[in-house]
Amino acid sequence: MLLIAMLIAALVVAYTACARPNWFWTAFLSAPTILSMLSPADNFDPNGIAMGPLRLRLSDPSMLGLLIGLLYHFRPKHLRSLRRQPGGITLALILFFLTIKLLLTVLTGGALIASNPIANGYLGGLVAAAGEVRDNFVPLIAAFYAAISARRLKLSTLTAPFVIAIGVILLRAATQITASGKIWSNGGEFRFINSSEAITLLLLSFLLPFLRSSGPSRAGLRSLACVAFAVAMTANHRSVWLCALLAVMVLLGLAVSGKLQLSKDKSVRAVYAVSIALTLITGSAVLLSGSSELQGFSDSKGLGQRLLAFTDPGSDPDASWRLSLWIDRVDQIGDTWIWGRQLGDRRQSLVAGNWVAVPNHSGYVTTVELGGLLLLSLVVAYWWALAAGAIKSLRMKSLASESWPPAVALIVIAMALGYAISYDFSFLGPALATILTSRQCGQPLLVKRGVRCVTRNAAPVWTPQPHLG
Repeated sequence: MLLIAMLIAALVVAYTACARPNWFWTAFLSAPTILSMLSPADNFDPNGIAMGPLRLRLSDPSMLGLLIGLLYHFRPKHLRSLRRQPGGITLALILFFLTIKLLLTVLTGGALIASNPIANGYLGGLVAAAGEVRDNFVPLIAAFYAAISARRLKLSTLTAPFVIAIGVILLRAATQITASGKIWSNGGEFRFINSSEAITLLLLSFLLPFLRSSGPSRAGLRSLACVAFAVAMTANHRSVWLCALLAVMVLLGLAVSGKLQLSKDKSVRAVYAVSIALTLITGSAVLLSGSSELQGFSDSKGLGQRLLAFTDPGSDPDASWRLSLWIDRVDQIGDTWIWGRQLGDRRQSLVAGNWVAVPNHSGYVTTVELGGLLLLSLVVAYWWALAAGAIKSLRMKSLASESWPPAVALIVIAMALGYAISYDFSFLGPALATILTSRQCGQPLLVKRGVRCVTRNAAPVWTPQPHLG
C-alpha cells in the first residue's frame, strides 16, 4: 500500500514539475510529509523502505519528480540565461561535477563498493553512488530546477502553493500531537515535526508577509506566518533556533538600514521593531539562563541541556559526539582531499568506542568528504554569487519600490547556511534563494536595447535622442 502511495506521489510531483512549476514546490515539499501520515506508526523506518535490493526513502518520489522536471525543462540554450542569473552557472558546474563522479563510480568503483558491508553494490555501485547524491545534494539539484524554470515562475503565483505547503506541515504536527499526547520529550528524542519540516516553516514564515502588499488576504498571510514561526520554534530543534536568530539579525539590519520596508504604516513598523527586539532580548536571556545554575534550566534532560550546544558545546554530549564525527569523516578523506572520496563507499566512524554508520550531520563536512576542495569551492561560490546578486539588487535605484525579494533572499541565505551546520542544506533554502534573486521571476529588470529602455513588467520608456543625420 505504501509503495502504491509513493508511486502516485511520484506521478503528481513529476506532473507539476513539468506542467506547473509554481505548484511543483507544494508537491515537492508535501509529498514526504503526506506519505509519513499514511505510513504505519509502528516498526516503520522512513529511510529504509524495502523494495527488492533497494532501500527507498519517503523523499524519493520528490526526487524522482525533480529529475523528470529537470529533463523536461532543460535545453542547451538555457545555459545562456543561466549566465545572467546569480549562481546559475555555478549550479550547472556542481551538477556536472556530481555527474562525473557518478560515471567514475560505475567505471572504477564497483569492486570497492562491493566490498563495503554497508553500501549497496547493485548495478556496479551505481545505486550506492546515486543514493549518496540523493541523500546529500537534493537541495542543490532543486535549486538548479528553480534556475532553469524561472522563466515560467512569478513570485505572485507562489502564494497559494506555499500556503498549502504550510498547511500540510501544520496538519502533520496536529496529527502527531494528537496521536502521541505530547509535543516533545525532554531529551529531544521525539518531536512532533522533523527538522526539515521545521526549517521549511521558518523559511516560509519570513517570506509570506511580503508575497502580497495589499488585498483582503494580507492580514491572513501575516497571521499564518506568525503561526508557522511559532510552530517551527516550538518543534525543539536547536538548528532551527540558530536559523531564527540569524534571520532576525539580518532582518533587523536590513530594516534599520532602510533596505527593507516592512510596512508603510508607522505603527506596523513599530510592532515589527518591538517584536524583533523582544525576540533578541528573550533569546539572549534564555541563553544566559541556560549557562547558569538557575532552577529549571540546569536539569540533565531539559532546556538547559539542550542549550549547552550554544553556551558550552564541550559539556553537551550531542555536540561533542558530532564534533568527533566531523573530525573523523574529514580525516578519512586522506590523499583525495582535492576531489573527495569515492561516491557510494559509505564510511563508518569510531565514536565513543562504537562504530557508527550515520550521516555526517553537516552539509559542509559532507561537501568536503564527497567532493573535496573542488566541490566545496563550487558550493561557496554559489552562495557567494547569490548573496552578491541580492546586495547588488538592493543597491539599484530602480528596485527601490520592490526591494523585498533580494532582501528576503539574504534572510533565506543566512538561514540555509546556519541550518547546514547540523544538517544538509534544507530542501527549500537554496531553491527559494535562487528564485528570489532570479531576474526572470517577475522582478523589475532594466534592459537596454539600442536607444530604447525597456523595463520588465512596466510600460516601455523611450529616451529621446538627437538626430545625427
